[in-house]
Amino acid sequence: KAYDVIYHGGIHGYEHKQALNVMKNFKYAYSSLSYGINRATKNALRDATHIDLSFQGKINLIAKSKISICFNLIHVSFKHLLNFHKYNRKYQQKLNLVSDISMKGIISNFPWFGVLPQFKTRVHEAAISKTINLVYKDKWGVVEDYYEPDKEFIYFASLEELPKKIDYILANWEKAEIQNIVERAYEKSKRYTTQNFVSCYSKVLGKQDPLKALKFKESDFWKEF
Repeated sequence: KAYDVIYHGGIHGYEHKQALNVMKNFKYAYSSLSYGINRATKNALRDATHIDLSFQGKINLIAKSKISICFNLIHVSFKHLLNFHKYNRKYQQKLNLVSDISMKGIISNFPWFGVLPQFKTRVHEAAISKTINLVYKDKWGVVEDYYEPDKEFIYFASLEELPKKIDYILANWEKAEIQNIVERAYEKSKRYTTQNFVSCYSKVLGKQDPLKALKFKESDFWKEF
């Protein structure tokens, strides 16, 4: 493991900017694309250690890092709101997709109105690379549909707590407490393959009433693996 901590992807909100600032106090890796990115990500390129890696190159970089920071959030813009409205019009039962969108801070956070949950596949990428996931604890907790906190990943509750959690993991990296989390996540990640998903989903589709069958996010969906 050549790096203490890694973040890879776009800089979309305040939390990403602050996390990158925290990471810079450690031996860090930050991987980004240089094209098709927003203004905040362009501004952060000066702090990038790796740019425009291939997918395999990104995975290799993750595998060289001890800790991967993850925010399972999607930042929502006015364009997204319009798309949500079009989506909702297709259904009799409306989806409560925008309950957490707010005009508060719209000027300072432009173009974002707020955040919604979005599970990041980077969690799987870190787990399969034997890199521990350090995940921001939001109120939705979608990561827990796939991995167990304190057993297969570690939460940080605030940006103020982030450096303390990084320090703790690094100080105890070789100890069983941390290595057991790494190993359990690695073993769990092996179930999340395309082959297993198709196998499970085919069984759902074969039910008499698939809509009432197991949903993808429920842990029982994967229980045979």
